[in-house]
Amino acid sequence: MRCENIFCVYWCEGKCTLDEISLNAYGACECCVYIDLSERTLKRKRKEYFDKYFEESE
Repeated sequence: MRCENIFCVYWCEGKCTLDEISLNAYGACECCVYIDLSERTLKRKRKEYFDKYFEESE
């Protein structure tokens, strides 16, 4: 099954690695388990992407 949630532990190269999943009423996966990212890592990556975005747009 195709998956766009790169923060789920079951995500691998755009696909879900589970054999079966359950969806809630909103169509969201109930099996999703989010990876734990530290605030420090998030801040660093946000800055990297922010800086890259502005380099490319100039």
